[in-house]
Amino acid sequence: MFVITVENGKNSTYPHRENLYIFGLRRKSQRWTGKTSDPNTAIKIRKYCRKNGLYCSVIDESFLRSSEYRKKFFRSYKSKNGYFRCAYCGKKLTASEVAVDHIIPIGGRRRNRQKISKLLLSALRISDINDVKNLTPSCKSCNSRKSDRISPIYLMLGFTGRSYIGAFLSRVFTRGLLFAILTGFFVIFVINIEKG
Repeated sequence: MFVITVENGKNSTYPHRENLYIFGLRRKSQRWTGKTSDPNTAIKIRKYCRKNGLYCSVIDESFLRSSEYRKKFFRSYKSKNGYFRCAYCGKKLTASEVAVDHIIPIGGRRRNRQKISKLLLSALRISDINDVKNLTPSCKSCNSRKSDRISPIYLMLGFTGRSYIGAFLSRVFTRGLLFAILTGFFVIFVINIEKG
């Protein structure tokens, strides 16, 4: 299923409202939105928008934030002592303080970011962006600092930081040489998975 959003680009959507309606899109405030399971329809809408100077965003629904991802995370990762550790800085957090972070971020509107996210998800055998394997606890400051970045450092800390050993390593080696070496090995590992 694809989520389609059309907005004013170089030109206004107003003269194209009838065609957008025929495509199955509906107007919501300043945007035209709709869903389709047919990739050919999504391609037709994108071509139409490009030809007519409109901004068009087509996003695979599996790359949108689920409303249930926090519940999934807390069901899958039980706290032994009532606390969680931030995967990025190792700070001790209660369940209410945890900002559940998507390790491989949600691509949003950037198509190249979606492609990188898809590639990483398939290489790591993660079904979609809201899979519990792609979620990790973080404090609010680390979550906002990471934002939607895809970097080897954040990927390594995100995947290893869920365990107590990973949280310890992230606190000890965040700025050190060993951390840089481990990051290099992680990148090589991801590249090898991609090839194989």
